Amino acid sequence: MLQTIKKIFGQQGTDHQNPSQITDKGRIVSLLERVRESRLNLQVNLPGDNERYASALLRVDPGKGLICLDELNPVKGHERARFAEGITVHTLLEGVDLTFSTQVLEVGHRDGIAYYRASLPHLLHYNQRRSFYRLKLDRRHPVILGIHYNKRRETIRGRLSDISLGGLAARIEKDLELQAGESLGSCSLHLPGADVINCSLDVRHVQAETRGGLRIGAEFSAINSEAQDLIFRFVRSLERDQLRRHLM
Repeated sequence: MLQTIKKIFGQQGTDHQNPSQITDKGRIVSLLERVRESRLNLQVNLPGDNERYASALLRVDPGKGLICLDELNPVKGHERARFAEGITVHTLLEGVDLTFSTQVLEVGHRDGIAYYRASLPHLLHYNQRRSFYRLKLDRRHPVILGIHYNKRRETIRGRLSDISLGGLAARIEKDLELQAGESLGSCSLHLPGADVINCSLDVRHVQAETRGGLRIGAEFSAINSEAQDLIFRFVRSLERDQLRRHLM
């Protein structure tokens, strides 16, 4: 079973995410909700303290501008967190280092365990380069790529052969004058289930097919948080499906 899981999830691409600082509130909330739903371990640092404390994200409340964090462990961090001017929180989300600073506003207790109400961060550092999982696609899960190609004033269609959170590979049905480094500013991805994602692509690789058409590799260059979440859910759904089929 272990070898099967490695086979499924060991196919990684070489797409990279550029360093970025997230200030959009909607994107911050989306990322923090993903951290909470994944039940990720948090590493908390206090000012003037070299100790690393463990915690977890319990709640995200954008309406009140608050988050709730679990009691710090070791317990000596709990006493210090109450009076700290600010705390710094680190975790890994899908292999990307995510860091933010916040202020503990109130300490509460439930069932004998402490928790902290803290301010919703205004800035997330989501900026370590990473490799994304590149998931192979088959005919049972077709994803159609539409390229609104200005040079021909038409929409060119293709079919994805793999996809990741960072980019895609596709076979284009027609011969195009594409080159590595070219930007495709108006593209669409048609996911199974009728979800359509609008995006821009930076072409990284182009290979002509002997029977006509092209194979391309490209990175997402402009994509909003809602579209990223759709891709994330689609990729996770396919991962679970592949794992389930291999274990049957």
